[in-house]
Amino acid sequence: MENNLPKNRAVARAMTALIFVLFALVLLDIKFELIKNILWYDSLLHMLGGAFSATVFIYVFSCKWQLFDSKKNFLYTLATIAGLVALVGVTWEFYEFLIDAALGSLAQPSLADTIKDLANDLLGGTITTIMYFLSKLKI
Repeated sequence: MENNLPKNRAVARAMTALIFVLFALVLLDIKFELIKNILWYDSLLHMLGGAFSATVFIYVFSCKWQLFDSKKNFLYTLATIAGLVALVGVTWEFYEFLIDAALGSLAQPSLADTIKDLANDLLGGTITTIMYFLSKLKI
């Protein structure tokens, strides 16, 4: 088994950076209501959320458990991580729906918004997974 320690650290650093960026962006939104005022802000948050989810799954499944061989099973790994990112995105959308129902708010203005959010989650996760694979190929 090859030594993945430097790659594990890089993925762990990416996870840490993404969570701090997401946290800061959410705090900015809470303070300045940026989602209401900047059209693309919600999309940015969902793409970064998808990227964070993918990074967590890459770290767990590739770096810790070595379940994926990044040089041989690209499509399998991409599909698996995309499915897990979608699961996280759907869970988040259910959470928003329940908050709307409980508080009478309107975090979910339409089905189109929900689909856009899920597409952005998947886009962020897919881009992150592709970037990880390209880094493993040492191009």
